[in-house]
Amino acid sequence: MAAPILYGRSIWENRRRWLAEWKRWTAVALAAAGAFCIGAFPFLLYNAMTRGTLYVLRSNAGSTTNGVNNTAVLQNLWTEADAFRVLLDGSYFWFQGRWVQGKLADIYYNPLTPTVFALSALGLVALILRRRFPVGATLVVARLVNPDVGGKQAGRPQARLVNPDVGGKPPGRSQARFANPNIGGPPAGRLQGSPLRDFGLPQRAWALLGAGALTGAAWWFGGSGRPGGPAPGGLLGLRAVDVAGALFWLCSGALMVTLGFDRHPVARQRVVVAALAFIGLVVAQSAVTLSGLWATHLLLLLPLPQIVIAAFLVGIGDRGSGIGALATGGVASLRRSPIPGIRSLVPAIVVAALVVLDLGVAVSYHRDLGITGGASSFS
Repeated sequence: MAAPILYGRSIWENRRRWLAEWKRWTAVALAAAGAFCIGAFPFLLYNAMTRGTLYVLRSNAGSTTNGVNNTAVLQNLWTEADAFRVLLDGSYFWFQGRWVQGKLADIYYNPLTPTVFALSALGLVALILRRRFPVGATLVVARLVNPDVGGKQAGRPQARLVNPDVGGKPPGRSQARFANPNIGGPPAGRLQGSPLRDFGLPQRAWALLGAGALTGAAWWFGGSGRPGGPAPGGLLGLRAVDVAGALFWLCSGALMVTLGFDRHPVARQRVVVAALAFIGLVVAQSAVTLSGLWATHLLLLLPLPQIVIAAFLVGIGDRGSGIGALATGGVASLRRSPIPGIRSLVPAIVVAALVVLDLGVAVSYHRDLGITGGASSFS
């Protein structure tokens, strides 16, 4: 599902060429399907003989054997979002802790990782938007082509958005192109590359980022959007924090589509969109399950959250190019910085804190395991 966010615009704009080459793409599709069937042959044979998958789907479509109601999508989504927090803070191994008089004595977790991940995701998008739409970008409109030069007909003026990150010159420097159909230029009045269509895109992107951050904070820190929280009632029978959560997911999805469909992405923009969209889609799709809403189902996301954190820490250390530090320029930029010690100190402190707290969680659970040996079937 993340593929349409990144390639939807390209596929739509090239649909005619794809249709013209339908024989080639049909052959590719058949070859891919054949390769898939060869690799999945044991599973396909099992289902052909037992109908096992069909039986599991039919038995758990509405309510699963573990008590999950798949029609309660909103509540399940909140549960999976909390499971993502559990995945990040390491508290899933609560069942390995000490039990005193039938009650769990301690739950160990790292409270820093979920917060750092949220700030890193927001920060990476902000760095992309800052580089994609620099403040110094200017719109320059060219003069009309002189009709007396060579007797050619005057072309219409053509405008371009001067952006250093999409092949333009540094901000503030004039850049113009002339649209004269009689001297090899594009048809009069057409905008080459359609840069003017990006007008309004910065406002939309920043507005979606701000709205997503505010509604996400209200949803998460409000707490009543979680399954065990209070239910004061609200719009359409939803709790007020549930509305904030729904708006957060809508704004985040719209922002990913906006950046994924961007005609002029900057370096690493599509990589960040792919990572964040994949994380969000996996969590969202996990709201419908055949078993239970457990954090173990989200293990396939590792180590993407940690990569997002690392990318942001490297990005903020690069004063010159922001998100470009995700490539190879980050270390060099830090060395050129007039205060390299301070610029590298903040990421180092954050990484050290995350590692120390994670080790503390692991050591605490191992200490309890040495005392109890584990609980029931997890012994």
